[in-house]
Amino acid sequence: MRVMLFFSVLFMLLSMSCTGENIKNGTGGSTGTVQNTSGTDSTEPKITVKNREKYSEYLVDPKYYSTNGGYYQSKYHDSIIIIVKSFIEKDKLNISEGTVGFYFDKKSTRTDRLFFGLDLFVKNIKSEDYGSFSVSVIKKYTMPLLNEVYKNRNILKESEVVGVVFGFKWTESGARQQVNIWIKEEDIILTYTGKITVNEMLQRSTITNTAGKVILLAI
Repeated sequence: MRVMLFFSVLFMLLSMSCTGENIKNGTGGSTGTVQNTSGTDSTEPKITVKNREKYSEYLVDPKYYSTNGGYYQSKYHDSIIIIVKSFIEKDKLNISEGTVGFYFDKKSTRTDRLFFGLDLFVKNIKSEDYGSFSVSVIKKYTMPLLNEVYKNRNILKESEVVGVVFGFKWTESGARQQVNIWIKEEDIILTYTGKITVNEMLQRSTITNTAGKVILLAI
């Protein structure tokens, strides 16, 4: 009787351990959803020569780097190509050529604090004012972009890479407009581990306008 009871308890414990969930999926309502993904944490992925040539034009020209961004772009070249390919082929996004790479705050002297990012062309169909449209595109596109980058999060594990930056470009009354969101790595981790919501992550981020000045938006 005791033997049967022992094995019954053991079976229950094993069943409980097999159904455990390690990562909490957080959602942000209209701001997008966190995707639970294992990422590519082991080796650099392999891509075809055709895709490497086809999508390399979207990467920052290495000659424009004055930081270690060129080194990291070379190191993670194939991972970045996979990210770009997914944005264009799967998500049908209009990525600006020559913008996918590593950036730093030009108003800061910290060139060793890099943000991986890109610029995306968007359309202001409803002719919203700058502030309203900026909030709209940030909420619509940030999580789809971040989810894809997070699948290749080895890029964010470098000590000099401290976050991501996404720039959204559009034309308004013939003038070029842009809004940028700078998200710190620690806030990304908090979001993907369910410690903060997507909306909280956006609120904690730094937003800059077309002129590169920090602005406040009602996110």
